[in-house]
Amino acid sequence: MSTTWDEASKCPRDGAYTGIVKTRKTIPGQGQLVELQCPEDHCPFHETGWIVQVRPDGTIPDKAEVREKQFPKTSSSETRRRAALDLLEEQVQRELRQGKAAGR
Repeated sequence: MSTTWDEASKCPRDGAYTGIVKTRKTIPGQGQLVELQCPEDHCPFHETGWIVQVRPDGTIPDKAEVREKQFPKTSSSETRRRAALDLLEEQVQRELRQGKAAGR
């Protein structure tokens, strides 16, 4: 399946406005990435915009479903996370002890 330009260029918020093309980036052999901006000043997509992929044959892929980003956990990232949490806990305990000593 593919999406029409009319559908893809509508503001993702409510589809009430057609986006204004800000940039077109050609990717050799893969088509273009077109950055659009909502003309409505109070729309969140006025600032952030959205990107539409246009394939070399002119078709536009269907909108990808929104899903939470997923990154594989690695042993080093979990180790760094644990170390950071331990340091924060130590800092909290030091500050609590200092606060009690100062309040006497």
